[in-house]
Amino acid sequence: MLTLILLLTAVCFLAATARRWHPQAAFQDLRRRWDPNLVLIAVLLSLLIGLRTDYNDTTAYIQGFREAPLLSGFLADPESWDILRNPLFGSYTSLCRTFTGNYHVYFMLSGLFIAFATVSFLRRVSEEDTFALDLFTYITLGTYMFALAAMKQTIAMAILALAVADLAEGKRLRFAALVLLAGLFHTYAFLALGLLLLTGKPWRWVTWALILGTVAVMLTFEDTITTFLTYADAIGRAASSEMVFSGEGMNLFRVAVYGVVPVASLLFRPILEPQMERRHYLLLHMSIVSFMFMLLASINGANMFGRMARYFELGTVCMFPWTIRHLFNRRSQPLAVGAFVCAFLLFLAYGFWDFDSAYSSITLLEFLRSLI
Repeated sequence: MLTLILLLTAVCFLAATARRWHPQAAFQDLRRRWDPNLVLIAVLLSLLIGLRTDYNDTTAYIQGFREAPLLSGFLADPESWDILRNPLFGSYTSLCRTFTGNYHVYFMLSGLFIAFATVSFLRRVSEEDTFALDLFTYITLGTYMFALAAMKQTIAMAILALAVADLAEGKRLRFAALVLLAGLFHTYAFLALGLLLLTGKPWRWVTWALILGTVAVMLTFEDTITTFLTYADAIGRAASSEMVFSGEGMNLFRVAVYGVVPVASLLFRPILEPQMERRHYLLLHMSIVSFMFMLLASINGANMFGRMARYFELGTVCMFPWTIRHLFNRRSQPLAVGAFVCAFLLFLAYGFWDFDSAYSSITLLEFLRSLI
């Protein structure tokens, strides 16, 4: 886990000192410019993604890249344009394969896009006092590590991050266009269109309808999911029943962590809601949606529902530090933040203690030499 601790330390230090380049500028102004520290953060985050040779599904992506047709062959195949078969990810893979046989270039380009899109999202929606903590949460919650395991999904998630930032600013058409683009990289991303209904104040009828719908699915899990699988098969998007009814439920401890923000926002609503802006309504609803999928994952289909939860996880990433900052006064904030940091470092260790033994990579120098 030493690799992750070093990365975490460097990223949080750079985030905490970002304004040293523009000491007189308001933090809101930094959302419109790329501070050198922010560029360094994005580059550091991209390196673990781009340099890896093995971790989780990495070997499957390497094989998929090596077996991908050239772009001309991909475009000539009518099945490539089935919108439910991730056509943009396939065309992106084929495009990279057309110009290089070096899969590290493929990984690095993906990593750079994911990292820059995520940092761009955080600098647009975060507050000055929580920006470093947001990045800390992004890594320790495991959101960042998902990019090392599921590149296709995290490219779609990166596009959604840009979309959510637009929706938080009221740019609904741009949001819808980016969601449709993300859905062509991975079908689950189409679920984010539902966020158009979740831009209002939380814990009104829409929020409760979402929760009641989740409870209804949980109570009728097998019948409801079987009906969904039948419908998916009918429209040509076959889903594996083994993936859903695998008998594997999400770890309840992990589910409970995702439930902290939604539960706290309900219990302390009179304190938190008056301090919220429009973007916080959206981010909180994303956290609630992520928690609802995690609840479904706790029953069965941990892999599928857990991955659906990931598409809304940035809401939890942003709202956890925000909730701590606004729930405690200035005197108690340092103690609360300290407890939060300690707890999430333990959570990181709980999930990724063996990261260094599972992850392998080439060095940056080896990558640069491979380009020559």
